[in-house]
Amino acid sequence: MLTDEEQDYLKQKLGCQLASIILDAHATVDAEIVLLCSKLDRMDGEQWQRMYGGDLSGWKKVINVELDMRVAEVLRALSRMKENTYGKCVQCYAELSFNELQSNPTEQICADCRVEHRQTQHN
Repeated sequence: MLTDEEQDYLKQKLGCQLASIILDAHATVDAEIVLLCSKLDRMDGEQWQRMYGGDLSGWKKVINVELDMRVAEVLRALSRMKENTYGKCVQCYAELSFNELQSNPTEQICADCRVEHRQTQHN
């Protein structure tokens, strides 16, 4: 079970993660668009149509969806803190270690369940 100090530390880390995602979102989207445009400059019209269908708005949506998913992960973790379920595996209810949560504060699944999940996906 997490101590109050560990939980406070992780809550602060999640808050920083959320702020970073939100503040960096526009810069990330813009950087991805610039990178994509530099690739497009090296393509001829036929390659461009084949790969991107002539539309960049789809790529911007993909990037925004990824950022939204990251925000949702952090918000779910903060919600679990309020519900006193944070730090417990959502599958087997085992306690996640502080070290696991420190490296990934949004983690929801214990190491054993992650291994089991990977094995079932490969079969």
